[in-house]
Amino acid sequence: MTVEPVYPGLVETAASWFSRMAVEDTSFADTRAFQSWLAADPAHARAYRAHQMTWAELGVVANAGPVLTLRSGALRRVSDTARGYRLGIAWGIASAVLIAAPSALVTQRYWFPSTTYETGPGERLTATLADRSEVTLAPLTRLDVRYWTDERRLTLRQGQAFFHVAHDQRRPFRVTALDRVVTALGTRFQVTIEGGRADVVLIEGSVSVAPKGAFNAASARMLAPGQHISGALATAKIEPADIEAETAWRSGRLVFRDEPLSRVVATLNRYSADRLVLADDSAGAIRVSGSFRYEGAADFAAGLEQSFGLEVTRGDDGIVTISTPGGSPQR
Repeated sequence: MTVEPVYPGLVETAASWFSRMAVEDTSFADTRAFQSWLAADPAHARAYRAHQMTWAELGVVANAGPVLTLRSGALRRVSDTARGYRLGIAWGIASAVLIAAPSALVTQRYWFPSTTYETGPGERLTATLADRSEVTLAPLTRLDVRYWTDERRLTLRQGQAFFHVAHDQRRPFRVTALDRVVTALGTRFQVTIEGGRADVVLIEGSVSVAPKGAFNAASARMLAPGQHISGALATAKIEPADIEAETAWRSGRLVFRDEPLSRVVATLNRYSADRLVLADDSAGAIRVSGSFRYEGAADFAAGLEQSFGLEVTRGDDGIVTISTPGGSPQR
């Protein structure tokens, strides 16, 4: 059996971060500092996860009579400006009461600290969540995660995310994206926000897609594996999905099947750290098929010279310009 090292003070530090991140209006600066602390040492993440799982396993909130009495005394001794630390003290007292008199506690709904995951141009991130679900983020993606005792709630703010959900019958896994909420218990699916539209692709299991704020069965659309739904829910159709093309980005590639170069360039620019620019409409109308590494967008552009006789130039600013000889400027 492998024994993980325990560093002096680490448990206390993890508990402090847990308290600070439990405040609903946690500042952006605190969130970034917390993420930096987590990334600094694997031991930090282990300590925080242990603290997080302890509270998840309790499944109680400290609002029974004996706990409230102790909390009120503690809160009077703490400055109103230290909400995160105040909550930490209250929860510490609640833990003591839980050990001494578990029958006094009342099971209720409460939430755990939120976490935001973000990626920049050309970055791809895979993270294991508190319930052992796994999420992979495409470049230029932002995902907010907050778990409750009876629900796992995530919000995709922008970009694209692939979810492998750990089964939990008691806590539905819900992802909000623009106008819709995708609900799953244990499955694999992908959600994409592009051009003001949300797209949901189901790879395995089953999910329901309902209007934001409506989780009832009457308003939900059910997907089967290999299907996707895109566009406004009122008029959206459930259609077969090209799973290979839709999910190839997870391995660093993009797949295009007879797509106009204008769309190919727009997609590469979303994923790649390189910047491609089409100089004219003629170049944008060329149809392209194939599988390409998005880390090599500049190499892809260079290949267009050989395949289509296009002119490709790289400026001093690193921007790669693609044009047809004598083509009309792009409108």
